[in-house]
Amino acid sequence: MSNAFDGFRPEALDFLVELALNNDRSWFGPRKAEYEALLKTPLERLCTALDGEFRARGLPLSADPARSPFRIYRDVRFAKDKSPYKTNVGASFPWTGEGGGVGGYFHLEPGHVFVGGGMWHPAPPRLAAWRAAVSEDPERVHGAIDDLGRRLAQRVMNERAFSAHAAHALRTPLAGMDAQLAVALRECPPALQPRLQQVRAASMRLQRVVRALLDLFRTGGEVQRSAIDLPGLLSHLPIEGVEVELQATRPLSADADLLAAALANLLDNARRHGARHVRIDTPQADTLRLADDGPGMPAERLAALRGALASQSYDGPTGLGLMLADRVARAHGGALTLPDASGGFVIELKLA
Repeated sequence: MSNAFDGFRPEALDFLVELALNNDRSWFGPRKAEYEALLKTPLERLCTALDGEFRARGLPLSADPARSPFRIYRDVRFAKDKSPYKTNVGASFPWTGEGGGVGGYFHLEPGHVFVGGGMWHPAPPRLAAWRAAVSEDPERVHGAIDDLGRRLAQRVMNERAFSAHAAHALRTPLAGMDAQLAVALRECPPALQPRLQQVRAASMRLQRVVRALLDLFRTGGEVQRSAIDLPGLLSHLPIEGVEVELQATRPLSADADLLAAALANLLDNARRHGARHVRIDTPQADTLRLADDGPGMPAERLAALRGALASQSYDGPTGLGLMLADRVARAHGGALTLPDASGGFVIELKLA
């Protein structure tokens, strides 16, 4: 087999996705060889290839396959999130020239790949030289910042264009799939109906997730607030397997589409984690509280979730439902919090 770097296979990203959903030693241990084949070895080969390029171009950077890659294991000694593994791979390329403190970085995770470079805690002479260079040629720095702004604006435009195209490309076949499953349920023998019903339920959940993702793309951080008719909004949500008790007495202003996406995912989370009853109330204006009768969560796990939400570390223990709901709350200028509960699980969605 060739030792040349020929990229990361799609299965490598699939592995990281699965790792994010199963971040524990009992899952990773039997799959360590798969991790090494899909991610560790290709990253080492990338470092070997980059080191040759750095030398050929006279760049004083080092890419050592033994020392540049970061370990997959997280340092959890002082972390609230005790998930043992990172859900990304990365490598650093230290400066080998005079002065030190400069280097490059490579990062790969599902949905994100980037490279970077800069100075970390530069020595006073190097920092003074940088400041002098900026002072003598500010237009060059301004030009670099303007260029970054243009590229970020282009990225936002591309994401919104993606949302418009994806809305048709994803929703249309999913709706067709649901229609075909409905027909199949009517026509199939009774013995097959429970299995087909499970498939249809999974299809409907996928539609809700896709709708939520597309709605987040659509807003681009800009919400369209209006007074929310909460009973009316809940009546249009596909709530199955869980009883919802509504005790909303305070006004609520939000983007109806985004709030519906958040609630659909939170209620589905409650059902999948064993809840059969969810009480929704409004402890104050523009705040929703959901309290379920499920088994609750151990204190250590709850602390890890709170830390991940506070730092927006969505690649850890949050899961897709909490991540989407927190993103919706933050788009409104608020956040998702997890208050203490004597029983079950409680979520507060602050929308201002």
